[in-house]
Amino acid sequence: MTQKAAWALALGVGGLVAYGLWLAFEEERKGRTRTEDEAVNEASEDSFPASDAPSNTPVMGSRVATSH
Repeated sequence: MTQKAAWALALGVGGLVAYGLWLAFEEERKGRTRTEDEAVNEASEDSFPASDAPSNTPVMGSRVATSH
């Protein structure tokens, strides 16, 4: 990576962080903060695939169960 590209990347990341902080402070300034229920719902939606029950497999112990 060239020095020019590294500076461009650093400025881009810094700009995104600054924008995210600005949005957070604007919501707080307007009196709009995330409620605990909203935070729980968002975390639940983000972890959806991980919260699925394990699939039923024919494996029991170290041997594969077969039907005759």
